[in-house]
Amino acid sequence: MKTLFPNAKESLVAGVVLLSNIYSSLGKHEEAKTFRSNQIEELGVK
Repeated sequence: MKTLFPNAKESLVAGVVLLSNIYSSLGKHEEAKTFRSNQIEELGVK
């Protein structure tokens, strides 16, 4: 995602959190955790 939208870091982080919350609401907590941590790491956000 970072290479597709290099100047939209804040929006991408919000999207990652939103999608992660959707996974969690479906009961896929481990997938949500893995997705969120991988994407946040890729974006370089602490």
